[in-house]
Amino acid sequence: MKKLLTVLVFFLLGYNNAMAKFVNNFEEWQKRNHESQTLYAMGLYDGQAVPNELDKNAVAEANGLDECARGLKLTGEFVASAITGFYEAHPEVQARSAMFVFRNQIEGVLCVTYINSERVKFGLAPWPIGGP
Repeated sequence: MKKLLTVLVFFLLGYNNAMAKFVNNFEEWQKRNHESQTLYAMGLYDGQAVPNELDKNAVAEANGLDECARGLKLTGEFVASAITGFYEAHPEVQARSAMFVFRNQIEGVLCVTYINSERVKFGLAPWPIGGP
């Protein structure tokens, strides 16, 4: 929550307008410095971890992501490095957004077991490896 507030303060104060821009592809990701990538990665996490309470799919996803983050001790730095590493290892996705990489690799591979555990609690079908 503290990190989410930090990101929100940067946005509200206009700290760096470039930081608020959506990252559409690997080229744009590479243009960000390490701190900006880390903050962006935490923003991706926070965006998925705060669900619409009326959507059981979103709640199960958020709960699973939270369990994954705590269980694996994920940090913004780790998530940012994982996004960079996946882009570098998979040129075929370099035209896709950082959110695509986050959803497919962080949630769909690294955290899928945690997310599926929560989905079962809601009577939902599990995600395949690679995400929804």
